Amino acid sequence: MKVISIKVTDIPDSGYVDSFISLLSKHRAIRPIIDKVIDEHKDAIILMTIIDNMVVGILRYYKIGPDDRLYSSAPGATYINMVHVHSDWRRKGIATAMFRMIPPGKKILEVLQDNIGAISLYNSLGFTEVNKINTDANYYIMSTGESIAS
Repeated sequence: MKVISIKVTDIPDSGYVDSFISLLSKHRAIRPIIDKVIDEHKDAIILMTIIDNMVVGILRYYKIGPDDRLYSSAPGATYINMVHVHSDWRRKGIATAMFRMIPPGKKILEVLQDNIGAISLYNSLGFTEVNKINTDANYYIMSTGESIAS
């Protein structure tokens, strides 16, 4: 298993784009997701876990800037806005390996309240619930470090 770090704008030239698309296409409609991933936050980093030349896990993160529309009160923190591990490879340390590659410092993510497996993983990595977003989807905001405003 290897975890590689790649700038989001370099995904099309990475040699792993087909595997990346294949992993996500089983999860949701892919083309809009790929376009959004590349167009938003061009300074974002994608961590990809590669096993047997296939992408089996991805994690996307970026540093929050002062103009961030959701988390402007936490500039400099790392916002993790995509974590996905292929269902055949879950609970094998892949997500943990990717999280360990994120630079040190405060980290923020959102997770569906009913995603018990992900919440358990995030708790084991030092994340705690700091807020609830009660919408149609009902999310928790989880963070490492002090509470944040949303």
